[in-house]
Amino acid sequence: MRWAPGAIGRGLAISSSGGVWNGERILPEGYTTFVSTLAPAWAADNRPIYGAFFWLNGDGQYPVPRDAYYMAGAGGQTTLIIPRTTSSSCVSGTIGANLTLLQASARRSRC
Repeated sequence: MRWAPGAIGRGLAISSSGGVWNGERILPEGYTTFVSTLAPAWAADNRPIYGAFFWLNGDGQYPVPRDAYYMAGAGGQTTLIIPRTTSSSCVSGTIGANLTLLQASARRSRC
């Protein structure tokens, strides 16, 4: 599935507001904590890289805080969420170019 950047942006706004949009709860209470918490099977394998439906930066693979989590989709789409700064980034485009853009963006917004 490919989402338009605007749709992803709205999803990120909902996520960064704790699941509330225009005063209405859209996501269940605690959902963002749930998806950004290391899944038990990955913890057992000593690989801190996957939560519930989202990839985690628990191993520091990317130059962003380790509590960042992200979606990686078709064609190199990447949506990165950095909870402690309530910032996020969406990269959409061709395969290969996105990781470079993500890394450059992360260096500019490092905490």
